[in-house]
Amino acid sequence: MTTPESNDIDGGWGWCVVTSAVIFCAIRTGVDRCLSVLYSGIMNEYSIDYATVSRIPGLFYVGYAVSGLIASPLIKRFGYRLCMTVAGLVGSISCFVASLPGPFMKIAIFYGIFLGFCIGLQIVCVLTAITDYFKEKLNFASQLMYVGYSLGPFIACPLFQVMMDFYTWKGTLMILSGIILNSVVTGTIMRPIIQKPELELAKMEQSLEDSGVKEVECSENVTRSSKTSGDEEKMSWQHRLAQQFDLHLFCTLRFHILILQHTMNYIAMSAAFMFLIPYGIELGTISKTEASFLTSAEAIGEIVAKLGFMFFFTKIPVHRQKLFICFLYSVNVVLFAILPSVQGYPGLLANAFGIGVAAGGIDGVYSVFCIQLFPHKYFSSILGYTNTFSFCLCTATALFVGYLVDVTGKLSSAFYFGSVSYGTAFLLMLLLHRITR
Repeated sequence: MTTPESNDIDGGWGWCVVTSAVIFCAIRTGVDRCLSVLYSGIMNEYSIDYATVSRIPGLFYVGYAVSGLIASPLIKRFGYRLCMTVAGLVGSISCFVASLPGPFMKIAIFYGIFLGFCIGLQIVCVLTAITDYFKEKLNFASQLMYVGYSLGPFIACPLFQVMMDFYTWKGTLMILSGIILNSVVTGTIMRPIIQKPELELAKMEQSLEDSGVKEVECSENVTRSSKTSGDEEKMSWQHRLAQQFDLHLFCTLRFHILILQHTMNYIAMSAAFMFLIPYGIELGTISKTEASFLTSAEAIGEIVAKLGFMFFFTKIPVHRQKLFICFLYSVNVVLFAILPSVQGYPGLLANAFGIGVAAGGIDGVYSVFCIQLFPHKYFSSILGYTNTFSFCLCTATALFVGYLVDVTGKLSSAFYFGSVSYGTAFLLMLLLHRITR
């Protein structure tokens, strides 16, 4: 199998990478967003409340966050293809172990921390591969990849409910472990790309070897390597650590604001997906299967938004792109706030669809903003730190919202919390616009 070359940028093998990324993202969101379908079975078996069962997504986000700290160094050391395949194998085994008989904390640890860590590492691998293969068409490729994010819950939530009815939550997790194993296959497709300067160097080395001057080349390499080793010895361990983990990013204000506004988006959506299906069931006017389609309606809205972003977002002037995202945040502030007052199943479907339309393209645009504001070489580090910060807060959110629901006795509290989170995201994006224009 040959290694892809620089002419694969914005095309060629890159589209195979995007296709595999779509499949992985569908698996990833099926694991995360549709977990609430399993709540009732787990709660009944272990006689626990919402605050306790919320530990599963809470610990999932802990594992996701921890992976962000070491994702960039691992990718630099081993490459995203190897990291992707190993994480897929470990994640599949973890999900299977979670399905076996045992205490509740076994589920929280294996489906939560271990699986969250593996998927968090994989998503950094996927996005790094996309940014390597696409430059001019990065927004198009990112939005196409994130279509998988919407396809996942659209297909998985109703499917999970059917599997729950036939195989219980344990059988559902066993089947899911096999689905996760397919991420190993998607990882093998993500071959590292050789950039153009590296290709020219390789051709030069081959030419020198053919010309019989290999000895000169070797002596130059020895000299160069001795100088490099001397420089490394002079460099303190603090500098090496800062260089390896790109710690200087923390010295820039825009880095913190960019991550924090994206975190608020994550928090709002996680609050919605944790309790949207249980809320529909609690109403008593719709069946469990109908309630599972609320998430599917939101996913359809996301797909519509991503298709629109693929073709039209780059037509918006760069200095107004962040203002457009502010507008979408404000729409979801309203939709989350009015969701508990919506009457009837069609109204709930329409509201969920609207939330998907407003939120659908934002995750893909985040990659574009990262490349606009920072050099490409820092992308994997930025994404890793984003996952760490975002999902640490998502862990706290999952536990807090679960506790809030138990105290108030109202699942609608989760949606009011989501509305406040989107309001915060609006203010932070507006601030980012002002300091970067």
